[in-house]
Amino acid sequence: MDSSLCDPHSADAGAERPVGLAGMSVLVVDDNEISQLIAAGLLTDAGAGVCGVASGAEAVAAVQAKAYDLILMDLQMPGMNGFQTTEEIRGIPNRASVPIVAMTAARAPREERMKCLEAGMDDFVCKPLDVRELVGVLQRSTARSWTVAQIEGVASCISFQDGLRRCLGQVELYDRIAQRFLASRLADAEKTEAAIAAGDHELARKLAHDLTSTAGTLGARRLSDAALALQVGLDDRIDAQELAALLRDYVSEHAAVAAALQSYAAGEVDLTASVQGKQHGG
Repeated sequence: MDSSLCDPHSADAGAERPVGLAGMSVLVVDDNEISQLIAAGLLTDAGAGVCGVASGAEAVAAVQAKAYDLILMDLQMPGMNGFQTTEEIRGIPNRASVPIVAMTAARAPREERMKCLEAGMDDFVCKPLDVRELVGVLQRSTARSWTVAQIEGVASCISFQDGLRRCLGQVELYDRIAQRFLASRLADAEKTEAAIAAGDHELARKLAHDLTSTAGTLGARRLSDAALALQVGLDDRIDAQELAALLRDYVSEHAAVAAALQSYAAGEVDLTASVQGKQHGG
């Protein structure tokens, strides 16, 4: 876990960002490090103190050690999943009433969302995290007031402006997520192909699941959709021909996004200018 995710930060003055979470303590439970980084970036910018843990067992230990105002809970984790972790937390003395918000896939079936509520969670939010949806959920769960920035996206293999919107206009946060993708996700398509070829559909499913949220946050909507479609196809055990078609789409989108992010890292995309243009044109 990135230790920086447990450090509180306050919002920069002069920018329109979420407010009203100063002094609030949030626990983010997700085995995907990049998902932790995304959630932490959105919440710390609102003034909250955020701690990230990577497993249900770590979450239970964290809640036993400290009272949190809110918990964001991933559902699909190795070991204890989000439902089991919630059940454990609800049994901890003096912690049973902490609001727990599930983080679900964007196309999670209605039954899964109902299961979140039946398991004792208070609400749910879809991955990839969208600032407006997250704002609404936090308002319902904590009765605090937020405002949000707006940056319009442009359709392409990756919309940098949509990614910036999801990062509340923070170029530094977007850059950290993009650099993490380049450092840890460039081989995902190759690994997924190899896993499917070897019959290891569980590994292929995990790789696709992890990429769905990260790609969406970066503004790579088509890659996010392709990864989710592949994950669903693996879950549904579709035939080999259909699976091969989904895998081709996934690999193609991954290659396009990787090339776009490498251009970004090389300085060929100026996000700062886009943000300044929006602020001045406001």
